[in-house]
Amino acid sequence: MSNVVKITSSPAQLIAAATVLTADGEALSAELTGLLGDIERLESDAVIGRDSFAEEFVKTYRRGDPTATDATKQAARSIATSATEFGDAVASTMQDYMVTDGQGAADIGSVHPA
Repeated sequence: MSNVVKITSSPAQLIAAATVLTADGEALSAELTGLLGDIERLESDAVIGRDSFAEEFVKTYRRGDPTATDATKQAARSIATSATEFGDAVASTMQDYMVTDGQGAADIGSVHPA
């Protein structure tokens, strides 16, 4: 059994889409820095408070390893990283494909000219 990928669009279209994905991953990563910093600031005891409601809330909010909020922050960072890495990999693969395809055509052409 082989693993064959059927490309139904042009390599240039895939490179363009991959470039957008890479840029979006980088933008998300940059934006997350500020957003995650804001979340951490808002999670402080000074913001949450120390009344009975806050104490019960904090017990649940900070439960787990990692906590739910830490897991969410880690997942957000992972999405940004994955988008950037996937976009880079697709663009690189399509560029390699185009070079290999062009070289193959040149090799065939040299043996059997049109």
